[in-house]
Amino acid sequence: MPALGNRTFYLTASALFFGAIVTESLAKHHVGRGVTAMARSAAMQSERSPLSEAATRHFQRSELWKLVGFVLAALAVGSWAASRMRREPGLQSVPLVLLCTYVLLLFLTV
Repeated sequence: MPALGNRTFYLTASALFFGAIVTESLAKHHVGRGVTAMARSAAMQSERSPLSEAATRHFQRSELWKLVGFVLAALAVGSWAASRMRREPGLQSVPLVLLCTYVLLLFLTV
């Protein structure tokens, strides 16, 4: 596979952007679970404390996943810039579409 050897930064950027999208989706999932737990704790007075703690745990996990996604996206932008500087072959619209998808996911609310 000599063709893949010429595109190390290009493929790395694409994989990192995909990873950022996945981690942002995980963060949204945990936010949704946290909101659900908060709503249940408001409805059930008897189980308020355990559900409130579960909601807090989910919100903390979502913040961690958001941070991981942001770091992956920053690394992907750096890899993409290195790929462009080295003039590696490949459709440059693929990392751009993945970056746009990640940015749009950032604006999506649960």
